Amino acid sequence: MNWPNVKLIFLREMRDQLRDRRTLFMIAVLPMLLYPLMGMTFFQVLQFMQEHPTKVVVVGAATLPADPALMIDGQFNPKMFSKPERARLLEVERPEQDVRTEDVARWAQLQLDEGRYDAVVYFPPDFSQKLTDYTNASGRIKSTGIPHPR
Repeated sequence: MNWPNVKLIFLREMRDQLRDRRTLFMIAVLPMLLYPLMGMTFFQVLQFMQEHPTKVVVVGAATLPADPALMIDGQFNPKMFSKPERARLLEVERPEQDVRTEDVARWAQLQLDEGRYDAVVYFPPDFSQKLTDYTNASGRIKSTGIPHPR
């Protein structure tokens, strides 16, 4: 077999292939549609898989009881999490100014709307006392036998 014959056969086969619409679609059109779609999907999944810290502002943390300690050094106590290593995914802050009890709901909604924080946790001034009262009362309440979810 000599090279001119190989060239002739090759050109004839290419011409036959390029006449077929399905082959043209698979060679040219489908990759132009599929590759950008696959790239966008890959980057969306990659962005979704990244862990982004959640910004939380805690209002009224000064009134929390010392035991059990919900907050340690301005951060949530990792022992309170089912997976303690996830505690680092929360950026906990305190409000820059004191927020009056009457204005907490309005202030919190404003902070969330402006995108400063992802969540607002509010502890009312009498939270510690109510928690103590509940704890004391729960010792006197007879159990109903309903299992506690774990």
